Amino acid sequence: MTGLVLEPGADGIDRVAVAQATFRIVMTALARPTTVCALPSRTALAEPEPGSLYPSVASLLLALADFETSIWLAPGLDEAKVCDFLRFETGARILQEPGEADFAVVSALHGMPPLTTFKSGTAEYPDRSALVIVQVRGLDGAGSAEALTFAGPGIVGRTELRIDPSIPGFARQWQANRAGFPCGVDLVLAAPNAIAALPRSARLIETR
Repeated sequence: MTGLVLEPGADGIDRVAVAQATFRIVMTALARPTTVCALPSRTALAEPEPGSLYPSVASLLLALADFETSIWLAPGLDEAKVCDFLRFETGARILQEPGEADFAVVSALHGMPPLTTFKSGTAEYPDRSALVIVQVRGLDGAGSAEALTFAGPGIVGRTELRIDPSIPGFARQWQANRAGFPCGVDLVLAAPNAIAALPRSARLIETR
C-alpha cells in the first residue's frame, strides 16, 4: 500500500497534532457543506494505489474514532494490516457487517453500497447514525463528474460540487436520505489530500 505508513511514529509525524488539526477540518467541512477543505499535507498520498485505504482516510479515522466506536471497511479496503493499525491506534472495533458501524469507509472508484445499508439513527436518537467516508479520485470537477447543486444549512444560496468519479444513482439515494431527516447518514467525500462533507441536512436541488 504505497505511502501508507502503519507503524506508529515511524514516519516522524506528530499524530496527536495531526489528529487535532484533522478533527477541526472535519468539523469545518460538516458546518460548510460541499466546501473542499485541504488536509494536513503530510497525511496525504499523491498517487494512491487502487484498492487501498488512502492515508487521508486513515487520518480521518484516527481523528474521529475511539474505543467506544466501530468501523466497517468495504471489501478491498479491509486488509488485515489496516484493520490491525486502526484497532491499535483508535481502540475501535472493526465490524464485518456495515449495518451497525459508526464509521464506514467505501470507495466510489469500486462501487459503494446503497446508503440504506448503513445505520441512520432513530426518531429518538437521530445522532446514532453512521458517518460514511467515501474515497474519491477528486473533488475539483475533473473527468466526467456530474455537477451536483446543493442548498441548506451552512450553504449561502446554493453551491455546486463535482465528485470524480460520479457515483451511479447518487442523486436518487441522497434525496431519499434527506427525506428521512433528522435521521439519515452523513457523508465525507475524501480525495487523497482534501475532503468535502455532505451532512444529511444538505438538499440536492439539481444535477447536470
